[in-house]
Amino acid sequence: MALFMRGWRNWQTRTFKVRVGDHTGSIPVLRTRPVILWPVLLFVMPAFANCFSANHLMRRLEAMEKQYFIPAAQGKRLIAKGIASLESVKKALNDGIIVVIAGTTNRYVAEELCGLVGCEFDGSGFYRGITVPAGTKMPTKDGTRDLVIERGRARRDLTIFDAAPMLGKGDLIFKGANALYLPTRTAGILLGTHSGGTVGCAKEAADRTGCRLMIPVGLEKTVAEPISAIAERCNRLTVGLHMFEVDGAAYTEIEALQDLCGAKAEFIAAGGVLGGEGGCYLQVAAEDLSPVDRLLAETREQPFRL
Repeated sequence: MALFMRGWRNWQTRTFKVRVGDHTGSIPVLRTRPVILWPVLLFVMPAFANCFSANHLMRRLEAMEKQYFIPAAQGKRLIAKGIASLESVKKALNDGIIVVIAGTTNRYVAEELCGLVGCEFDGSGFYRGITVPAGTKMPTKDGTRDLVIERGRARRDLTIFDAAPMLGKGDLIFKGANALYLPTRTAGILLGTHSGGTVGCAKEAADRTGCRLMIPVGLEKTVAEPISAIAERCNRLTVGLHMFEVDGAAYTEIEALQDLCGAKAEFIAAGGVLGGEGGCYLQVAAEDLSPVDRLLAETREQPFRL
């Protein structure tokens, strides 16, 4: 292969009336100097080829995707931080009313929201129905109150039943869940009575006033069937727990990572021991994973305590 490309010459023997390359708009041709190609061949082309090699591309893809294990308590904290970052939540904190119905995940939500308005939150006993192993001794507590934040002022003397008549468009209600059907973000809430409980009151307020009902729920509560099918099965029994379905309102660790880091997460596995029970494996993709690494390092939580 020649290392030099000869320049253009005036070929007098051609029959063209003008010189080749002299037409207006044509590509200029080098006429006097040879074009030296060997530096390009020796240095530039191998480096260019390496950038697009299969191994290089694979390393680039792997650098943008990573798997993480998130314990249940850390998942609750992530969900709470994601919710606290939403503009609609910040607006309701300052200009409207937010009701956080007592629950284990909502305790983290209440802590984050109280932090935004500059007040302390004591989460002990902040739950209603709760699932524990048989034989577990539960601590005694006074009557349950929910958290109501009205235009930046936190109140612990009200419940959702007290606050529902005060709600309007732009206000928010947070209620935890017991089941999650991930494809439709539909949540199921177990009920001990036929009256609908706190979620029934919250759903009625949302339908009547236009306020928004959001369901913070961890991926640990994912079920294989649509909530409607499970609710139908539960609700035909006269004895036992019933289920209330809420469509499309679930907020999980997946939404939290999207809102906090701009990352796309996929739920790939779950479970563990020695504090890993209820944890989930997520495969996370992003242009830059360092914000995800920092966030997960900052949100490590001890196992949940009542």
